[in-house]
Amino acid sequence: MAKSNLPFSAYIAALVLAVAVPLVLLLGYFTYRDFKRSESEAATDVLRSAQLSAARTAGFLRASEEILRKLSQHPRLSALDSRQCGLLLVQIEQLLEYHVNVVTRNAAGKLVCTAVPPKAGLGPPLVSTKYLMAMLRAGKFTVGGPLRSSITGTWVVPLQYPLRDAQGAITGAVVLALDLSKFDEIPSSMALIGGTATRIVTADGILVATSQDPKAAIGRNIRDIDVAGKLLATSVGTVRAFDAQGAEQIYAVAAVPGTDWRVVASTPAEPIFAQSRRDSLHNALVIAALAALVALLSAFLARKLVKAIGNIAEAAAAVAAGDRTVRADPTGPIEIKTVAAQFNQMLDVLDRAEQRLSGIIASAMDPIITIDERQNITLVNAAVEQMFGYSEADLLGKPVSMLIPERSRAAHQQHIRDFARTNATKRAMGHFAQVIGRRAGGQEFPVDASISQMEWAGQRLFTVILRDVTRRIEAENALRASYELLDRIFETTHFCLVYLDRDFNFVRVNQAYANACGYPAGFFPGKNHFDLHPSEEVETIFRNVVATGTPFTIYTNPFRFPDHPERGVTYWDWSLHPLRNEDGGVEGLLFALLDVTERKRSERSNAQLAAIVESSNDAILARGPDRTILSWNAAAERLFGWSAQEAVGQSIDLIVPRERIGQLQPFIERAARGEPVTPVETTHLRKDGTRIPTQITLSPVRDKNGRIVAHSYTVRDMTDIRRNEKALDSYAARLRELSRRLQEVQEKEHHAISREIHDRIGQDLTTLALLFGRFAARFNAEPAGTVRNQLRDMQGLLKSTIENVRDVMAELRPPVLDDYGLYAALRNLATKFSKHSGIPVALVGVDLQPRLPSIVETALFRISQEALNNIAKHAQATKVAISLGEDSQRVVLDIADDGVGFDAITAETLQDGPHWGMLTMRERAEAAGITLRLHSAPGAGTRVVLEVERAAS
Repeated sequence: MAKSNLPFSAYIAALVLAVAVPLVLLLGYFTYRDFKRSESEAATDVLRSAQLSAARTAGFLRASEEILRKLSQHPRLSALDSRQCGLLLVQIEQLLEYHVNVVTRNAAGKLVCTAVPPKAGLGPPLVSTKYLMAMLRAGKFTVGGPLRSSITGTWVVPLQYPLRDAQGAITGAVVLALDLSKFDEIPSSMALIGGTATRIVTADGILVATSQDPKAAIGRNIRDIDVAGKLLATSVGTVRAFDAQGAEQIYAVAAVPGTDWRVVASTPAEPIFAQSRRDSLHNALVIAALAALVALLSAFLARKLVKAIGNIAEAAAAVAAGDRTVRADPTGPIEIKTVAAQFNQMLDVLDRAEQRLSGIIASAMDPIITIDERQNITLVNAAVEQMFGYSEADLLGKPVSMLIPERSRAAHQQHIRDFARTNATKRAMGHFAQVIGRRAGGQEFPVDASISQMEWAGQRLFTVILRDVTRRIEAENALRASYELLDRIFETTHFCLVYLDRDFNFVRVNQAYANACGYPAGFFPGKNHFDLHPSEEVETIFRNVVATGTPFTIYTNPFRFPDHPERGVTYWDWSLHPLRNEDGGVEGLLFALLDVTERKRSERSNAQLAAIVESSNDAILARGPDRTILSWNAAAERLFGWSAQEAVGQSIDLIVPRERIGQLQPFIERAARGEPVTPVETTHLRKDGTRIPTQITLSPVRDKNGRIVAHSYTVRDMTDIRRNEKALDSYAARLRELSRRLQEVQEKEHHAISREIHDRIGQDLTTLALLFGRFAARFNAEPAGTVRNQLRDMQGLLKSTIENVRDVMAELRPPVLDDYGLYAALRNLATKFSKHSGIPVALVGVDLQPRLPSIVETALFRISQEALNNIAKHAQATKVAISLGEDSQRVVLDIADDGVGFDAITAETLQDGPHWGMLTMRERAEAAGITLRLHSAPGAGTRVVLEVERAAS
């Protein structure tokens, strides 16, 4: 504690302050609390007012949205036909309480209908293309910005809702004009202080509604002229600020859901804090009176106590000056008499303690040195003489620097001066640097030193206790080197190492273990092993090792990482070693693990690979870098006639014709460089000398260092395949030619039949229908109603017959295919399909230029018919997409649906049943030289892709 020269009266004054200051602070606290409570209550009321206005405004907008939604669903309104605007004129009577007008606009912003026509010279109502376009992009109900109404000239806000056609596409909007002069969603009465104001403002700062003079204020932009406009960036909350007149206000901001509007409510701050100020003044007067009373009482006590305490102070000053015989006079109150008696007793005890201390210092094993302020030695014990080799007479009165190397003396002297200025009782001298001692013979050695200071008889003394730490430092250096070596091994080994305490909590893990678990090493300390990797069986093993102190080891133990299920089962060799304390008890565990998953998988893979090689129908052999055969499977024995005993060890030239030796070398080199190598077709020799066509697949075999140690050959006999391919190609060519000719004849026949029906039957039936029509006209004025009805039925029957004949003609040979091409025919087909099946078809494509040959166009059209028929019967689809595209080399027709799909592989093998008739479609495609691809799966829809080459067609 710092030395104080203050009189006792000063402490009495301090006591007065100690009482008065807390009272003043308490007064300040309660004043502050009252101010904050008043502010909080006012802010809550203002915020509740803003939130109420926001909720009411949102409710009104939702009601308006519901009205617009119902209007948008009326078919006459959504038709966007200006001739059908009567609906608006009927329904607007229910809306004019808050709304000026209702209009409809198309997607381009053009006015279609208006319930109330604009006044002369004011232009079309609600011209707001900006807000209309925003609604069209959003595709939902939107609130526009304030505008001047062309009906009333007042400020209005357009409320917009999209109009959609039958397919759901947005075609325009229906718009209500909200009259802001009638908009009263601000609560009319609130239990707040007078002067409270509420405003609704858009994100652009336009005033939509206000509780103060709305007619003059609505429509103004207050962003830069009013504090309320500057608070728009605040989403929700309250704030204190000064308004334009300099009066402090409490503002609250609430967002209107579904819009960019903000409700800003405010109330004056001055009336709120007036009562708090009056209460604070009253409390201040009470506290001042209490402080004066305490001061008077303190003055009375000071006169009674100062004299008695002064007596003890004089005795203490004499003792401090070195007079140990002085004793205090016990006078004054009983408490001060007791202090005087204890002071005298303390002096007696101090005398006895000083005598004992001298004996302890002399017999202490650690060297003890005392120096004065000039850093001269005033006291040493026998241990100092033994450590430094000086006698007591050689040291007393000498500077302590003689015991320190010359290079460290200046720093040591500065250290003692700094320590003296701190007034600290004691501290270690080696806190900032190593302390070095110097013996009488000049030898230097490290020491631990602690220093303390005290004042005695007006003089500052420093006592230093020393200890030679030479051996300890040598041991620490050796131990540190061992730790560094262990740390290096711990962190660099590929083994996963874990140090656990006896309760299986992680103490430390190495990086290999952290990497294996997928966490940083710092994640584990403090966590329990079995919280991360729960296993009752393994936990039993761990507990047994702790209980018995017996190590445990297990090999190829399967394990799944709970946090990494994608790794599957991994395999580990692991061991558990107990770590014992000095008493022999187990205080921890060393857990060492080695991941052998790859080795396990490699062993399994090698076994599987050997079985695959031996059971393969293809010859598989390995050739070394010197062209020596290293392996030879059973299929190789069957193919070449040489047994494994005969072939292994021989040159690969054993099965290679002389003229082909070395021809595979370029492919081998490419494979060695890692380049892709396709199967190579060549010729090999059997044992009997016959040649066989073969196909070879090459791949290099590498060791763990990446060096190529062999090449693997997979040899397939191509004799039967070549023979079958030639026969199949010949048969397919003949079949395609026959099918093409048959289809040409069939199409010509259909064309002729269609022409005959059109030229003969169709014209006759049309003429007959005209004659019956004229015949029926003669009886229009006759009373013979029965005859007219019969003739009318006959006329209808003939018209139906004509339509049926036309349908048959179109099915035999669609005229639109001949006249306008494939794309037009597909469009006609899609339209009829949608009409009959109710399934919408989306068709995209181009007119093919130049057109495909007639037989190819017909085949594409017929296959499209078959595909759509199958969709209608089996697919249960909700939509179909058809695309026709081309480039310079090919034409692609794509037909896709979103139906139930099917197993395409199974369906192509069936001849009947509900499965799309794929064989018929594929035969028609192959006959016309069209490639047909089918993609389908249960629940994934079906896609038919038809592709024809321009050159082939």
